[in-house]
Amino acid sequence: MKTISSRDHYMIVVLDALRALGGRALSNDVYAWLQENGHAREDDLKIIQSDGGTRFRKEVRFARKELYDAGLVTMEGYGDWGLSDVGASTFLTPAGARAIAGMRNNSSEISLAQPNSGSVINPRPTTGPIPTAWTATVSRRIDGVAWTYVSRFGETNLWKIGQADDIRARIDEINRHLPVEIYPEKWGAFRSHPWSDTRSAYVMEQVILNSLGAHRSQGERVMCREDQIRAAWDQSVLRLS
Repeated sequence: MKTISSRDHYMIVVLDALRALGGRALSNDVYAWLQENGHAREDDLKIIQSDGGTRFRKEVRFARKELYDAGLVTMEGYGDWGLSDVGASTFLTPAGARAIAGMRNNSSEISLAQPNSGSVINPRPTTGPIPTAWTATVSRRIDGVAWTYVSRFGETNLWKIGQADDIRARIDEINRHLPVEIYPEKWGAFRSHPWSDTRSAYVMEQVILNSLGAHRSQGERVMCREDQIRAAWDQSVLRLS
């Protein structure tokens, strides 16, 4: 079995810490929570760095940077860490942490889930496309980090299972075409999991859809209780990780 690195380990538990601390916390509170809940590795606590701090704190800071670059964690100010909406819905596995950390090996990779302060619905009215003549070649990459996600329609029991390179952009796109004059609800991230390539994200999407086959409504949507979605999600992560 492959041993998980300290950095990947702390990427997983920093998200858990921020969720437990209400979605936003000072860095010292995150360090304390990790130690109090047994997530600080003993060797990392013992090793002192040249700046006088422990390797534990150094690795947690680097883990936070990886999460920030992936759009899962925000920086509200110096030492003030928060969860983005996608980060709040992401429960990392070792494979997911390695997939995110692998982004730094590709300098052309962009952040996958950029946080912003606005609504997921574009507030400005859009216009239809202007008719023009054009020629283009369409291509799509299947390597690089991709995400499997479950999106929920408001607080209803309507769910959409899918995969995307950028969850926020995908949800923005879906919400942009909703008749908001009639339905005040919108789609929001509920669960998300990063994979090292699109094929893996697609496989997880299909595993979840197949397990919820009796609840399929239309396309990639299902109608079922929240506990059924949670169970299907957890079983697929356990099976594929």
